[in-house]
Amino acid sequence: EGGAISWSTYNSFQVKAQKHFSDGLSFLIGYTISKSISDINTNVPGYFAAASQDAYNHRAEKSLSNIDIPRSLIFNYTYELPVGPGKKFLNNNNPISKYVLGGWSIAGVHTYNSGFPLAISSQLTLPTMSAGALSPAVLRPDYTGSAIRTCKGCGGFDPATDLYLNASAFQAPAPWSFGNVPRTLPSTRSCGYSNENFSISKWFRFAESGRIQIGGNFFNLFNRHHWNDPNSWATNADYFGAVTGVSGNRRGQIGVRFQW
Repeated sequence: EGGAISWSTYNSFQVKAQKHFSDGLSFLIGYTISKSISDINTNVPGYFAAASQDAYNHRAEKSLSNIDIPRSLIFNYTYELPVGPGKKFLNNNNPISKYVLGGWSIAGVHTYNSGFPLAISSQLTLPTMSAGALSPAVLRPDYTGSAIRTCKGCGGFDPATDLYLNASAFQAPAPWSFGNVPRTLPSTRSCGYSNENFSISKWFRFAESGRIQIGGNFFNLFNRHHWNDPNSWATNADYFGAVTGVSGNRRGQIGVRFQW
């Protein structure tokens, strides 16, 4: 996608499998491998895009897009439980089978994504041309060659005692110079995203064309918690690499729907 000020490219390999079975089961699986590259720190190019570090060297802004997700898996399904009239089990019209045990269906949407690239910056600025005007340009640090990540993976990470990033991997650039760290890191990302939403419902008929649906929806069924991005100000020795927040909590709702 070209433009007068900024650009972005997106390439992907996508696979989809979809199937409907006669016994009331259907599913859709989508898997995407992709790469997104850009020279801006926002989804909105042009005037509202984040300013470059060096307005006279825009090529230095080329890196992975901050919304790049290299791997994404989405799985959704619906299934009419095989119980009750017309089904494999308890196939009769007695009140228990018809109104209590039969007619239930389940559905789910499962999402699993890789983490986003991390952007490392500093609290240093230079009074240079930025975004077409004389304004302070926020500098990126220099890379020292040390390991960027700590030895902790996302699964065993404890934000109360661990740092996600290694402070010794970065240092302030030399006076009156720009840092050499790319706009986003090529191989260091935030923790991935996993989420499972689930629902169960049952229809009852009344009168000639009326129906009532009862059921429940459950979001983040397994109560997964996702670490927020770590502090990425490389010149802030007290907090750099620290994760100070978490998102995600399990929620549920129960409802009744009338249709006539």
